[in-house]
Amino acid sequence: MPPESSSNENLKEAVSAATRALAQDPELEISFGGMPTSNSKIVLSNPPSRKSELASFRGKADALACSKRFSSDEISIDTGSVKLNSLLTKLEDVRVEILGSKKYEGVSNNLNARFEDKCKAFASIEEKEDLLEPALESWLRQILLEEKFKP
Repeated sequence: MPPESSSNENLKEAVSAATRALAQDPELEISFGGMPTSNSKIVLSNPPSRKSELASFRGKADALACSKRFSSDEISIDTGSVKLNSLLTKLEDVRVEILGSKKYEGVSNNLNARFEDKCKAFASIEEKEDLLEPALESWLRQILLEEKFKP
């Protein structure tokens, strides 16, 4: 096995172990490079080839682990509006990520890197209505994590 493959497999194993630990679910199924097949499985993209993208990649894994660990079905509601349901889902995503960020500094760093990458992607959005979710997420993060971001 070439060194790059071995390194890639080691990274997958490390991210999987950290994700299971954060989710507090040692049986959690984690796979790479595919589509989710069930609610009890986490599917991540393949690890990045550039080291500069690693924190954001780990942030995606941490976000999914925080969701598994801290999400509550009791908070979920169907409003009958697709847009409002989407915003409520985003609020729940931010809520669980903030819980993980407050509990673990490394998770906070990874989630911040992921959020900064998301903000770069949103910079090209022209429709103001499409900016509502990232603006809401940025505002909540600033208030609840007492941090400043450049959306």
